[in-house]
Amino acid sequence: RLRAIVPTAKFLLEKNAKLILCSHFGRPKGEIIEKGKNGRLTPTVPHLENLLGTTVTKADDCMGAEVEKMAADMEPGTVLLLENTRFYAEET
Repeated sequence: RLRAIVPTAKFLLEKNAKLILCSHFGRPKGEIIEKGKNGRLTPTVPHLENLLGTTVTKADDCMGAEVEKMAADMEPGTVLLLENTRFYAEET
């Protein structure tokens, strides 16, 4: 599924967009799981960087003041990956 976003993501990056990605992953049922099929999105970062040909910064959450600051501080043409939205029970 990551490959499916590549053409659009590259197009946006070429236009100097600030690209913020979010995803739900597995079925952690509102719990933070560090590793495995229901865990953090950290293992996807190197794969995304390879596909997009650029550095991907990862947030440790998908909402909140820290994430808002990370998004506000982004430079044009950069990528921010938010944490697994399913760590929140409302998303499961």
